[in-house]
Amino acid sequence: MVVDLDATLQEAHSDKGGAAANFKGGFGYHSVLCWLDNTGEALAGRLRPGNAGANTAADHITVLDDALAQIPDAHRHGVPILVRADGAGCSKEFLAHIRSLRDRGVQAEFSVGFTMTEPVKAAIDALPTWAWLPAIEADGDPRDGAEVAELTGFLPGLAAAGGRMGCG
Repeated sequence: MVVDLDATLQEAHSDKGGAAANFKGGFGYHSVLCWLDNTGEALAGRLRPGNAGANTAADHITVLDDALAQIPDAHRHGVPILVRADGAGCSKEFLAHIRSLRDRGVQAEFSVGFTMTEPVKAAIDALPTWAWLPAIEADGDPRDGAEVAELTGFLPGLAAAGGRMGCG
């Protein structure tokens, strides 16, 4: 099962309900939402002021927990769940929370975006050919022209942080 978290901006024309100026010069809300990629269903969301931070771990944790609560126990426990987020979800607190779900019987892993720094580029370039595997869609079918690789162990300090970093 794959759940996706992402933030989105919604315009508003008044300051009612906590709307505020956002980082793109508009006015409104900066919500965090979560979808089940396998079905396209919206699972949870949090309406936040437009000036809310993109990488606020507490909001990501709340939305993920609310989303997981929508999944029946038979599917939430015993079924691997991949949590995907862009760079805003790449906070230590949020990723530690995902790892902690394993202690509650939720087989959760994560794939998050991150800034492509020179050490990351060097690690990708250094990956051996055997490290690359065909990418698959949420339904298990191969994704044309895409491959993925695990970077854990190729970036200094990453393995010690207890996370897994993939690239594709």
